[in-house]
Amino acid sequence: MASLPHLPKSATDIILKTGIEIYQFPDGVIWDRSNVMFIAIGVIAKEKEHIDVLKEIASIFSDELIANALSLISDKHDFLKILQHNALPH
Repeated sequence: MASLPHLPKSATDIILKTGIEIYQFPDGVIWDRSNVMFIAIGVIAKEKEHIDVLKEIASIFSDELIANALSLISDKHDFLKILQHNALPH
């Protein structure tokens, strides 16, 4: 099960630009009492931009080999290279 917290529509005017934060936990952390999480992704977006961002994230992380590599890789630059190489074309 996943949770996607949202700002109330009345608070969206505080968002200056769309952004994404990625946190990697190579040893994993317990999530939802019994699941282990290796990567956490935070998304903030103006209007409906979050839909496109979430589609791209889902596209990248739906490949189990890529998701596993990203959860274990220790070099930030290699992590970003894999992300950029597997991003959807714009």
